[in-house]
Amino acid sequence: ATVAVILMSACGASSTPSPGGGGSGAATQTGPSGELNIALHTFNAETWDPSQTLPFMTQLGGPVFESLFVYSPPNGELRPMLLDKAEMAPDAKSWTLKIKDGIRFSNGDPMTSEDVKFSLDRYRSDASKTSQAAAFQRTIQDVQVVDKLTVRVVLKDPWLTMNYFLGALTGNEGIVLPKKYIEQVGWPAAEKTAIGSGPYKVTNQVIGDSVTFQAVPDHWRAIPRFTQVKYLSVPEERTRVALLRSGQADLVARLSADSKKELERDGFKSLIVPNGSQESVRFFGAYGSYAANPLQKLEVRKALTYGINKKSVLDNLYGGLGEVAQYLLSFPGFTTGAPKGLQPTPFDVEQAKRLLQQAGYPDGFSLTLFVPSSCPAGRTLAEAVAGAWEKIGVKAQVRPVEFPVFRPYYAGREHAKEAVGNAYVWCQAGSPLGLRDLQNAYWSKGIVKESDVADAEIERAANATTNEELVRNTEAAFKKLYDSYAGIPIANIGLIWMANQKAADIPTVPTWESFGVWLARDKK
Repeated sequence: ATVAVILMSACGASSTPSPGGGGSGAATQTGPSGELNIALHTFNAETWDPSQTLPFMTQLGGPVFESLFVYSPPNGELRPMLLDKAEMAPDAKSWTLKIKDGIRFSNGDPMTSEDVKFSLDRYRSDASKTSQAAAFQRTIQDVQVVDKLTVRVVLKDPWLTMNYFLGALTGNEGIVLPKKYIEQVGWPAAEKTAIGSGPYKVTNQVIGDSVTFQAVPDHWRAIPRFTQVKYLSVPEERTRVALLRSGQADLVARLSADSKKELERDGFKSLIVPNGSQESVRFFGAYGSYAANPLQKLEVRKALTYGINKKSVLDNLYGGLGEVAQYLLSFPGFTTGAPKGLQPTPFDVEQAKRLLQQAGYPDGFSLTLFVPSSCPAGRTLAEAVAGAWEKIGVKAQVRPVEFPVFRPYYAGREHAKEAVGNAYVWCQAGSPLGLRDLQNAYWSKGIVKESDVADAEIERAANATTNEELVRNTEAAFKKLYDSYAGIPIANIGLIWMANQKAADIPTVPTWESFGVWLARDKK
């Protein structure tokens, strides 16, 4: 979808339908029934406070929270969810947002414009640690209450694409939080309790093990499909497969191509998330005023890139499900501003060795290759990368690390000393808006701060007032990162989930593991 189409669908009249279920049986308006068990590869959320974590509507937050906008099945169209209307000013320097009347949080409190202002102010505060906090802090000047249901977001600069940044799944900033409740109990207590406006509420939680959700009766928007939903944290793939076979899980996350073939032979259904992840290697401390390290040299970053056979990784690790990645953060044919005409970097071991020699490392060097727990295939990918680098003289120590421990290495701060000069494997869902991902990861004012080479182009794209200007500068930013070997894109793959018949009609959305969002069907 182009920016223009998305803006048209997201703005204007209240007749725009709110997104809903889809899949077989979606038109049958029956009440919730039965139980659904979902086995995830990890619980990414460290807290129930959306301002303190990466996007978690794709997992734990999906059943219990709702967002101002959402990407809807079947094609990922951006539509209002909590909103009745969204209007951008002609100069793109303010947005007027009106929420629907009658929305209630799970504790019974009505949602008002005060909650919307409270939430947006939280996401742009210094306390926020979301992936998009920097963009909110930089661009939003004020959030003003207009009436009981309406706020006006006043901007310092034009923001043509603010609706993207308020969409569930791309980030948490569209989630509306209960102001009255949080002010009563305080943030420390609120972080431990999930109070949202979604069609389910949390009834039990075992930290790091399971979360149980119960259907909300007479929900304002949707009819829950199931009376109870239980999420299980199951890191081992074979255990997830076994749970599906035994009926102890009905839907399981992130399986390999081999497991997919095995389960399909036995009658289970595959639910593929297109453009689900870019598997890549990224660098700490390669730019800026960090301590001197090999990654700061272009020849070294180029050598590390040339040393990886991307096609082999795609075929051997992911069963060929996807394509060799061409550019960082970009999914051709889907990402707005994806460059055109650039080719994947070649595989050339001898050239990689020559580049290391030119850089002053004829005997190579050593580094740590971190594997955050948020990437289920990360260990396998890291070992493949380490094996490839060994052939050019670079010794990589693979180090798995839990995501809550890993995230402080970079989130909203300069890279930690123990991370500088090292690398990590990363998996990231595709995005329809390339600018958003650039601001998050490859902008010196962003949350990850991995590069500064494209700052000017990123800022011009962020301040664009036309689609043409946005796309032109986004493409230019991607090209600068490509030329500077700012990271190593390896493969763009579809994510494999498997289901039994109970979960087979839950719809998928391109790029986002949003099954939790669609565990309810919209009321007609």
